[in-house]
Amino acid sequence: MTNHPEEHSGTRPAGLDSPSAFETVRAVKSGNLTAKAALELSLDAIERENGTLNAVVLMDVGGAQKAAEELDRRRADGLDNGPLDGLPMTIKEAFHMEGLPTSWGIPEYQDNVQSTDSVVARRLRQAGAVLVGKTNLPQGMEDWETDNENYGSTKNPWNNALSAGGSSGGGAAAVASGMLAADIGSDTGGSLQIPAHFCGIYGIKPTYNLTSVEGHTLGTDIRNQDMNTAGPLCRTPEDIDLILSAIAGPGEFDQPGWSLNLKRFDDRPLSSLRVAALLNHQSCPVDGTYLDVLHTYIEKLRSLGVTVDEGVYPDLNFDHATKIFNKLVRSEGSTRLSDEQFREVSELANAPGELTGREFLARLNAQGRTLSHRDWLRLHEDRLQIRRVWGQFFMNYDTLLCPVSSTAAPPLIESSTILERTIVVNGENMPMLKQHLWSSMAVLPYLPALTVPIGQTEAGLPVGINWLGPAFSDLQLTGMAAAVAVHLHRG
Repeated sequence: MTNHPEEHSGTRPAGLDSPSAFETVRAVKSGNLTAKAALELSLDAIERENGTLNAVVLMDVGGAQKAAEELDRRRADGLDNGPLDGLPMTIKEAFHMEGLPTSWGIPEYQDNVQSTDSVVARRLRQAGAVLVGKTNLPQGMEDWETDNENYGSTKNPWNNALSAGGSSGGGAAAVASGMLAADIGSDTGGSLQIPAHFCGIYGIKPTYNLTSVEGHTLGTDIRNQDMNTAGPLCRTPEDIDLILSAIAGPGEFDQPGWSLNLKRFDDRPLSSLRVAALLNHQSCPVDGTYLDVLHTYIEKLRSLGVTVDEGVYPDLNFDHATKIFNKLVRSEGSTRLSDEQFREVSELANAPGELTGREFLARLNAQGRTLSHRDWLRLHEDRLQIRRVWGQFFMNYDTLLCPVSSTAAPPLIESSTILERTIVVNGENMPMLKQHLWSSMAVLPYLPALTVPIGQTEAGLPVGINWLGPAFSDLQLTGMAAAVAVHLHRG
């Protein structure tokens, strides 16, 4: 199945101009807005927008109202509620939230109601956020399209015929439409980056293990999935900083003694920034309509005095790196299979005849389950070497800029899988899954990737660019992006 992005156009959602998380918290802390009033504004927006977009799929209105009232009472008593005081937020359906089910969109888990919060949900509450509910995701989180049998599909706020991305597509649509100022999603291979890019907002895939994904699983809460990270989706880089700072830290099962003071971007002039840019690659070409916006953004950076070296990137074989990523992520994904499920997918994968998308996915999962420990160690050694190369590269550059995918948001196609879909790039069909070259670039070496909205194509569709940096440079990236945004706005 093929999409034709040139046939579609988009209109900028009014929700993008809604108050930011920072502005909402400031209003609450200053007494100009109560947490209860902030919640009502958010509930009104959900009522207005969600019927069309289907972004928020589970709600705890009563619990949210009770939490907002308690925050207002504490504030009236002179108590500090934390850095997110009164901020209405949602989290991805994959994260446990007390009293609501965690199903990953899979029918047999639809009634899987949780008695405890995930680490992320608990940290948000501790920081003063008011959790309203959960946002949509693709079934099993195996897609860049948000659609599942439990909740249906999520539409893109710019054009309801287009994909909101996945697997954190519900959160991106909710933020872009103004329902919430912030949502927490997760990313193993582009699941935060792609939706932010398609919906025209900011998102960050943090450095691996900077945030906890405990309580982000259908199995035991102890398992911390390899390469998986939790991160915020917001409308401003300042909000990314605010939310990420609130949820960062070790999980319950990590060593409790460690602490990390993330370095922030100082107020040095933008002319001191050392920026590399890889805007295209022969193995995964970028559509010209998107590439034009990328080049325009690079020229804007140069106009601010930023030195940008185009075509400079680590000495890596990206095709080889992508293959390593695919094998490792399948190995991780297959651990969720029970013995019975493994037998089922093995039978399906070995069925005679041409493989469908579902059968091919089953084969990959079966292969991941049977990967030997020796082979996994060899793949991990390759990953460590890739991390070393990236580390050496960032001794000379503050960041590397690259596309998030090959195109802007494609049409929403509910009846197919990511393995069956193709996209049109410069007039030619290309497998959608090929975009893993871009979306996994920071995932495999455990690096942060900040997705920054940079404009629209001629058809009016939003596009973003990824800012990659060395491990634990997350807040430096948000600071750089914020400084650039301020100067571009002034210009």
